[in-house]
Amino acid sequence: MSAGYTISNSFTNFHRRLTSNEILNLFTTPVTLIAAPGANYTFGIIYVYARINFGGTAYSNTGFALYIQNNSNSPVTNSLTGFLNSTTTRTTNVSVGANVASEQYPANQPLIVQALTANPTTGNGTVDLWIAYNVFFMP
Repeated sequence: MSAGYTISNSFTNFHRRLTSNEILNLFTTPVTLIAAPGANYTFGIIYVYARINFGGTAYSNTGFALYIQNNSNSPVTNSLTGFLNSTTTRTTNVSVGANVASEQYPANQPLIVQALTANPTTGNGTVDLWIAYNVFFMP
């Protein structure tokens, strides 16, 4: 390990279910998944799984991604374009880390999920997110 940063030997598993109302407002009102970790700390995202629980009406075609801070920074996951408008319940492994171009990990910022370009205009159902992460110190 190089001097200058400290990383935990363990990681945290986290589950969050997004409600239909949260999904319908996911662009204008991003959802905070994990609060900011504190000064000089940031998240290391290990994996993300997402499941759309089809509720009978598919969401209008929009994608979403996870960000540390807000969408003015680059996402830490690949976007899930077409995922919300699924007409069945399905689960996917979301690419993180080296698979994502221009990812950024700013210190002391929350992990959020946000729609890419606009709120879905129709749809129901929920989304489950399973996230494994650790927090590390960046002096």
